[in-house]
Amino acid sequence: MDNQEDIINQKMSELFQLKEVRDNKKLKELAREAGLIKSKMDEYLDRFITQDIEMIELKNKIRILAPLNINILIIGESGTGKELLANALHGARKWPFVAVNCSGIPDTLLESEFFGCKKGAFTGATEDRTGYLEHAQNGTLFLDEIGDLPLLLQTKLLRVIQERKYRRIGDTFERECNCRFISATNIIDIQSRKDRFRLDLFYRLAQVKLHTTPLRNRVSDAQIILEQSKLPKEVIEDWMTKNSSNCEGNFRELLNFIEEWKALNTTQTTN
Repeated sequence: MDNQEDIINQKMSELFQLKEVRDNKKLKELAREAGLIKSKMDEYLDRFITQDIEMIELKNKIRILAPLNINILIIGESGTGKELLANALHGARKWPFVAVNCSGIPDTLLESEFFGCKKGAFTGATEDRTGYLEHAQNGTLFLDEIGDLPLLLQTKLLRVIQERKYRRIGDTFERECNCRFISATNIIDIQSRKDRFRLDLFYRLAQVKLHTTPLRNRVSDAQIILEQSKLPKEVIEDWMTKNSSNCEGNFRELLNFIEEWKALNTTQTTN
C-alpha cells in the first residue's frame, strides 16, 4: 500500500513539475508577445512627430489603451494620422489588423464584404466567401470613414457588436465575432448627425474617443518635419508662410509636398 502511495505521490509531483514548466513557457510566450506589441506600437508612435502637449497626451493614452479589448473611435480631420494611430493601437498582435475604407465600397457590395456569403446566395456569388468580420477574428477591424456607412448596414453592425454574432449572406447558422473595433471619422460632430449616423452605434463604437489635432494648431510640428526632411531653409520658410495656417490636407498634404519637392529636385540634379 505504501509503495502504491509513493508511486502516486511521485506521479503527482511529476505532473505538477510538468505543469510548472508549461506555465513558465506560457508566461515567456506571453511576455515575448507583449514585447512585440509594445515594440510595434512604439514604431508607429515614433512616426507621429510632435511637441504638441495634446498630441503627447494622446500618445500616452494609446500606450494605455493598446493592450485593452475596448472599442475606440478616432475623430479628426483628414490627413491628421488617424490610421497611423489605429495601427499603433493594434501593435504587433499575432492576430490580423483588417482596415476597411467604408466610403470606398459600393453600397451593393457592402453587406457581402462585411459578412461574407455562401455560394449561390445572390447573382455573382460563385463560391463561399469570407468577409471582413471573419478575416479580423481575434484581431482588430479598423473602420475608416465610419460616418459614410449606410444606415442599413449601421443597424446590422450594431447587432454584431451587441450579440457578438453574425451570419454570412445565404447561410443558415451564426458565427462568433471576436474582434476589437477601431473606427475613424473626419466628421467632428458625428454624434449630433442623427440623420446620418445611429446614436446607439456611436456609443457602441466610442467606448473611448480619441481626437487628433489639425496642422494649423501644430505649426511647430510642421516646422520640425520640414527641417528633418532636410529641405533648403528658404523652401521651408516659403511653405510655412504660405501654408501653415491654411493646409486643408493637414500632414498628408505636407508630406506630399516634401516628396514632390525631393522627387523634382533630385531629378533636376541628376539631369
